[in-house]
Amino acid sequence: MEKIKCFNSAAEAITDLDNGGHFYNIFTHAKDNVISQAEAGKSAGGFAGKQQAILHLELALSRLDESSVNEVRSRFDETLQTNFTKYKSQVLLPSEVATKGNTGSNMIVTGIPKLTDGTRKLSGFIMVPTGSAFTMIPLMDVYDIYEIRDEQEGQGLLIAHQKGETQLPEQKLTVGGVLKESDEDEGSPSSKFLEIRYWVE
Repeated sequence: MEKIKCFNSAAEAITDLDNGGHFYNIFTHAKDNVISQAEAGKSAGGFAGKQQAILHLELALSRLDESSVNEVRSRFDETLQTNFTKYKSQVLLPSEVATKGNTGSNMIVTGIPKLTDGTRKLSGFIMVPTGSAFTMIPLMDVYDIYEIRDEQEGQGLLIAHQKGETQLPEQKLTVGGVLKESDEDEGSPSSKFLEIRYWVE
C-alpha cells in the first residue's frame, strides 16, 4: 500500500505519465504526447495490472480541476481511454458502501481511519501461490483492520491494510482500493471491506 503524491498541474501529470513504459514495452515511446496503458502502469509502480493502474491514475489526478483532468485525458490512447472508463472507481462515503458498493470494483472513500481493537474481524481466506499449489491464509493473518468513517456517528467501513507496512495516520485521508467481501458464519450476510492499495492526504 502506497501513499500517492497528487499532481499539481496538467503539465506535471503529462510529463510524469508520458514515460515510455517499462523497457519491454517496445512500441511505447516517452515524450510522444500519447499516454498509454503501459505508461500508466509504470507510473503506478512495479507491475500494476490494468485495474490497479487506473486506480492510481485517478487518485494522482484527484487534486486537479476538471479542465486539467480533461487535458490529461486528451493524451490517453484508445486502450487507456477504454480502461479508464471500464475500471473507473466508485466514489462513495464510507456509510454508503454497504448498500451502494459493487464488489470487485475500484473504490475511493474519504474519512478518518482508526485501527480496530481486534474485536472487528474479517473472516475468510486469501489464496497465495506456493510453488505449483495454493495455500489458504486467513485474512486476519495478512491485514491490519481499520474502520473508516465519514462522520463520528455514521456507519463505518472496514478497510484492510497490509500487515508490516507503516500504520495509517488517524486523520482525514482519501483511500483507494478494491471492494471485497469476507465470508461470515453460515446464515449470516457477508460483510464488505476495502482492500486498500493507495492513499492520499
